[in-house]
Amino acid sequence: MTNLISKTELVIVDKFVYQKNEIKQINSFNTEKIRQRAEDLIFEHPEDEELFKTYVTSQEEESLELENSLCWVILLLHNN
Repeated sequence: MTNLISKTELVIVDKFVYQKNEIKQINSFNTEKIRQRAEDLIFEHPEDEELFKTYVTSQEEESLELENSLCWVILLLHNN
């Protein structure tokens, strides 16, 4: 990442690296909101129940990948 930035006129002024427990908390919150919305949609459109359930499952899998395979970083960049 820093190699890419160094090829530009940008410099890293500050950075924030999320801790694993923070990522898990954010993902849990977001996944619960997705589940709730899917339940609402299933109630409104029962004919599409399988579609909504499949979407929730894919989001749960993606959340696990985000928690276990990636490092979350926020960079504050300055243009020289």
